[in-house]
Amino acid sequence: MKIAIVTNIPAPYRNPVYSILDKFDDVDLLVLFCSHTEPNRNWKLPEIDYGHKFLSQKDDTYVHTNWNVLRELNRFNADVVITAGFNPTMLLAWTWAVLKRKKHIPFSDANLHAESKLSVFHRLIRKLVYKTSEAFIGASNKTLELFKAYKIDESRFFKSCLAIDNASFGSADSIEKKFDLLFCHQFNERKNPLFFVELAKIIDGLKPGIEVLLIGSGPLKEKTIDKLKEYRIKYHDAGFVQPADIIKLYQSSKIFVFPTRKDPWGLVANEALAAGLPVLVSSVAGVANELAIDGFNGFVFENFETQAWVEKIHQLLNDQALYDKISRNAIQSVERYTHSEAAKGIYDAARFITK
Repeated sequence: MKIAIVTNIPAPYRNPVYSILDKFDDVDLLVLFCSHTEPNRNWKLPEIDYGHKFLSQKDDTYVHTNWNVLRELNRFNADVVITAGFNPTMLLAWTWAVLKRKKHIPFSDANLHAESKLSVFHRLIRKLVYKTSEAFIGASNKTLELFKAYKIDESRFFKSCLAIDNASFGSADSIEKKFDLLFCHQFNERKNPLFFVELAKIIDGLKPGIEVLLIGSGPLKEKTIDKLKEYRIKYHDAGFVQPADIIKLYQSSKIFVFPTRKDPWGLVANEALAAGLPVLVSSVAGVANELAIDGFNGFVFENFETQAWVEKIHQLLNDQALYDKISRNAIQSVERYTHSEAAKGIYDAARFITK
């Protein structure tokens, strides 16, 4: 099978998946990247070891229009075209597949909540693309529910989970768990850092002297730190951290707080769970009730009522037996979310439509 995957940029959680997929005996893979990076991505990644091509050198936009994708698809003559989104470049690739009578598969990590405010135009585009597609790859059960909403036959659904290198995050006994609460996200309204600060304030009142760890950057970073200073809460600001350097920071933390207002998945939850951290997450995140299970490896919250979140945080910080149990469950729960499983999902979808 000659498989062309058209996606935005290289990512640390997808590069290993494509590398594994490229090693299947009956796969000839070409990944077409719209760009090297985007404005909010500063990853330093290992050298790519699978077939790929960058369609542009630009890194100052999120909306990509790469007309040369048509030339590259013609040159490669793909049997299967997989598009990871609805940017103009992706739609050009889909158009090529339709005109050349090649098989097309949309890949998505979205869900009903994340797409609840789409315009009529964007919904029409999706309906047209889905109507002419042969199989569908979703990152989560919530993505498959989104596909169902478009009246698509479930027999054509495949899952390619979002995964990390779980083993590298394994909890290290020699590392002191210095930080009570961890916030590791972009600092913007969607990720809700100021809610995190209010939780920290209440917890510090109940258990004076807690310390929090901040990882990431964004427009609300300064305001977040100002509030922590105002409340006299001990904190450490690690700033933006490269994937290879972030592991010890997870391992030095006790509880991961994920109060997102909208997230298709939330790969940070995979990282926290792999490091043995209980995850407290809002129900709108893709991981909620699929990877993050209420009462098993953390807690899931339907709203942002501080008292409910505080109660569970306080309980975890004061009940070592409960903490240890949930920590063990956390490590166990993420074991089936692997790069190999993700690659298999893509392979199975492509094989299904090329039998």
